[in-house]
Parts: sequence; structure tokens; C-alpha cells
Amino acid sequence: MIAPRHLDKAPITEALVDIRVKLGSETNLSTLQSVCALIANEYPEKQERIHLESKIEFKTMKSETTSGVDGYLCTSSDKKQVVQVRLDGFTFSRLTPYETWEDLRKEAHRLWQLYVGATSPEFVTRLALRYINRLEIPLPIMDCSDYLTAPPTIPEKLPQELISFLTQNVIRDPSLGFFAIINQWRESSEASSNVVPVILDIEVFKEVQQNTDATAIWETIDQLRDFKNKIFFGSITEKLMELCK
Repeated sequence: MIAPRHLDKAPITEALVDIRVKLGSETNLSTLQSVCALIANEYPEKQERIHLESKIEFKTMKSETTSGVDGYLCTSSDKKQVVQVRLDGFTFSRLTPYETWEDLRKEAHRLWQLYVGATSPEFVTRLALRYINRLEIPLPIMDCSDYLTAPPTIPEKLPQELISFLTQNVIRDPSLGFFAIINQWRESSEASSNVVPVILDIEVFKEVQQNTDATAIWETIDQLRDFKNKIFFGSITEKLMELCK
């Protein structure tokens, strides 16, 4: 496996920190609006977040979908950062161009503290990181394994021209209690393009039940970041990594 290292051209299109919580019954949408007001200068664009829930009754084969506002999305003036404040948690996203983990962590930590101060969660239920990478593999591709350590495969006796693919693996690190959902798929591209875009979407998370003590939360998030790096660098080859330098 390739040792984790800094990449000057990191292929990250979105990176996010997600913290799920259990809020008290007294916390409502007005409470969340107060968080948005605190960050309005840096994140001036606010919109409602709509939660959809579907239920299917198999005996009658009837389905029911309900919706409602469960929080707000606040976007920075440059459209590169988004904060979600919800009745079930908090998310901070950094879009392209990704800068550094230190920058992402610092801003997520600052905004999380504001969320906690306004909502006073009873406890934290889940900690997660998600990194969406867009890998541009140059054409022609003779063998996907030149770039991906877990490439899509076609049974030997079938036509070998691969048009599209989607794979998902869910793994667990029992020593830390961490889980990861790893998705790989080919993104559609123009016929004239000289690259094949492949999305490597990595979500790492841990289910917890702990208080909002900042030290413990961010120690776990740092460990999740190490786990994410292990998965990313374990999923690509040296040949692909050279394209990200």
C-alpha cells in the first residue's frame, strides 16, 4: 500500500465533517436559526433543508411520503463552504478547491462549538468524515489495475469493453469500531474527453453515545481521518498518484 502523503493536486471535490446528535425537546427550528444568525457575515446564503421520509405498508402495498423542514444550509459568500445545522446534527462541507485538513478541521471545530452553544445536545450519536474524489484516468486505458487496486472486473468469456461500473464495499475496523463505505463508479464524460473520470467516494464513521466534550470528539475525528487516508491510498496505484502531484 502507498504511504499516505500530501498531494499538491488532491482530487477532492468535496470533504465533509458530520456529527449526529440527540437534541432536547426544547430545541426547535428557531434555535437553529439563531446559529445561522451567528455566522451570517461569513455564510450569508441560507436555505431550508427538507427532510423526506417514506413508509411502505406491505400488507396493503400503500406508500406514504412525508416531508418537512429539519434544518438549514448556510453557504459562504464564495460558495466553497457549506454548513448544515439540523435537528439531528451538524455538517460542515468544503468544496473544490480543497486546501488542507488543518483548515477544514479548524473551521468545522469553530462552527461545531457555536452549534453546541446554541442547541445544548444531550449527547453525540455518530461521528463521520466523507471525502469524494474525482480521479481523471488518461485514455487509452489498457488495464484498470494500472490505476486502481480494486478495479472493476468482467468475466473472462464476456466482451471486455467496459462502458460503466459501480462498486460498493462496506468494511469494519474491529479494533477501533470504525466503519467505512467505499463507492467507486465511472462518471459520464463527453465523447471528446481524453480522460475517464472515476469517482472514489469514501465515508468513514463511528456510532457512539457520548457527551459533547470537544477533546474526545475531535480525537476520534482525527483517527477517522487516518482511517480515510489508509483507504484512499490503499485504493490507488503509484501510477495514479503521480497524476495528483
